[in-house]
Amino acid sequence: MKIKLKLRFKQLERGYRPTILMRIMLLICIMGFSFSALLNGFIGVFNQSSQDIIQSSNLPTYLHFYRNSILDILSISRAYFIIISLLNIFLVSSLVIMFRGFTTGYYSFFTSQIFLIITPLLFVGLKAISLGDIMIALFLIVFFFLEILIHQIKPNKEKEEKTP
Repeated sequence: MKIKLKLRFKQLERGYRPTILMRIMLLICIMGFSFSALLNGFIGVFNQSSQDIIQSSNLPTYLHFYRNSILDILSISRAYFIIISLLNIFLVSSLVIMFRGFTTGYYSFFTSQIFLIITPLLFVGLKAISLGDIMIALFLIVFFFLEILIHQIKPNKEKEEKTP
């Protein structure tokens, strides 16, 4: 008697149908966080060049008073900017997964948002708490959660009963 082993690879199932509003928000977030990833990656890789640009005389005159605070931020650490860039890349990939309608994208989005809030605290300390970043992250987490919760795809019970 032969024993047949059937391996079924369960495909990822879509968990919800994104609405037009959610797709617009996801596209805006993808563009914004992609720009942030590029900017932080550039500063992380070319940190000394970035500091030289700020110290040069080509800096516009209206930014003269911000020069010292910008230089303080740039002198934190190269690793900080590279880690933030990698977290933003992970966040963008989770947004793309959410755009396709998979709930796993929301879970990875949630964790990467938490790490994006915690990472500056580890490198800079309590002065790195940005209330604006926390409010935007909280808004996006709640908005995407409610959209996913409201527009879930209900599984077909008929398919489940027919499948052995």
